[in-house]
Amino acid sequence: MQNRKTFIGLLASGPVLAGTTAFAETPASPRVTRVMTMLAVRDLKRSIAFYRDTLGFVIEQEQPWIALLRLGTFLLYVYTEGPPTPDKPGISLVAPRDRQHTSTIICFEVDDVAAMYERLRGKGVRFLTPPTKPPWGGLRCFAFDPDGYLLEIESP
Repeated sequence: MQNRKTFIGLLASGPVLAGTTAFAETPASPRVTRVMTMLAVRDLKRSIAFYRDTLGFVIEQEQPWIALLRLGTFLLYVYTEGPPTPDKPGISLVAPRDRQHTSTIICFEVDDVAAMYERLRGKGVRFLTPPTKPPWGGLRCFAFDPDGYLLEIESP
């Protein structure tokens, strides 16, 4: 349990995102300058509307097949599903098909989980459960975005 908080503290303190240790062996090595998440979606307009109107993201760029959204320093690309390409042979990009099995959680740390839960419920977000206290502390609750990506709202 303590390892999770230590890891979250490491991420929050910046070394991984600043590119100072995780991807660099020496100070002269190339540095990571940004980390973004990209989600394949079935309906781009619906996803843009959800992240913008429900969660408060700002649209930075938009094309017919892709959009770059921002919430604070977090950058999120949503893009239409697609077939393999020469630079990723054999890999199709698709949205989740089964909500019972997931490998992706987008976690939003907030200062008041209960208030955020009520605010998002008021905007039509359906949560799996009300906020609960995990064994390591804090408070959290989960919901799905329109394509089935799992969203976690948490506070330490």
